[in-house]
Amino acid sequence: VVAVPAEYLPLEAGDYGRFSISVSERSEGELREELVSKEIDALLIFGNQDEATIVVRSEALWQADLQTILSGARKDQRLAASGISTAELEELVRPLSFELSFADEAKAARGSGRTGAMVMLGLMYVGLLIGFSYLLLGLTAEKTQRVTEQLIAAISPQTWVDGKILGLSGLVIANLLALVLGYVFYKVIAAVVWRDALSFPTLISDPVLFAAVFVLALLGFAMWFSFFAVVASTVSDPNTSTRSAVMMVPFVSLPLVVAALSNPDAGWLQIFGVIPFTSSTVLSARLVLGEVAFWEFPVAVVLLLVTIWFLRRTAGKIFGTSMLMYGKEPSWSEVVRWAREAP
Repeated sequence: VVAVPAEYLPLEAGDYGRFSISVSERSEGELREELVSKEIDALLIFGNQDEATIVVRSEALWQADLQTILSGARKDQRLAASGISTAELEELVRPLSFELSFADEAKAARGSGRTGAMVMLGLMYVGLLIGFSYLLLGLTAEKTQRVTEQLIAAISPQTWVDGKILGLSGLVIANLLALVLGYVFYKVIAAVVWRDALSFPTLISDPVLFAAVFVLALLGFAMWFSFFAVVASTVSDPNTSTRSAVMMVPFVSLPLVVAALSNPDAGWLQIFGVIPFTSSTVLSARLVLGEVAFWEFPVAVVLLLVTIWFLRRTAGKIFGTSMLMYGKEPSWSEVVRWAREAP
């Protein structure tokens, strides 16, 4: 790297890491010709002590490193001229130190329980991904076996669907419990063998908050499982059906959860905190991190229970009608008509 004019260069000519910086008395035009002919790699042209232009053949990452070296040298030069030491400069620019404290210690404990709430909601989503595949295969398998038509004479479609929902959801929950127990077992072994700190989400230390989040997660799981039962009841062949994409619908609430984590007390989140299809996730985040009115939790629970009842009833009606249908899958308008007209 050749610098001109020499009097503005903020450091001595020499080697600085991978850079070799020198000065020259030749004209700028001559140096530009040497740059084009690849005799030098860069030309550093100073306008004054505070302004410079780096002339290169092509852009490269090393140019930022050269700028860092020159900027540091210029800072040291100005510090030496001002008579301020590096320690004094650090003291001048040292930011004000802040410590976050909560007026309500219970709120402080809740804030630290964010991880536990997210783990519980994560388990709910994992269970839904697994459960939808179970329901899709379970209900459609019954429809492909025409002997089921005879069994419906002895068992009502609603009882059949309820049994599928309870049995398969129980299987999914058992798998999730095995996953949680495996994690607990790993933590205990790590604490004994490797002397790791035995720590668990602090949400467990608040029984009331833990119970509230657990109830919301469980009801949310049951609601979406019932919704999946409605969708699975309309599918004739899971290998050719395009309705498996519906399994991604529960994830539409994830942006709302992110919003609740950053601003849990936003007024508009109160609405999504009680709507059945988003309350299990949004209200859980708000319970852990924000201020929740006394009526929000009971209203959300009641609406979730009503939605679960409605969806399971709808699944039973659609399943009973679809068992007697042949051919292509029904359209969504036909599904709505079945749910409305079926006894």
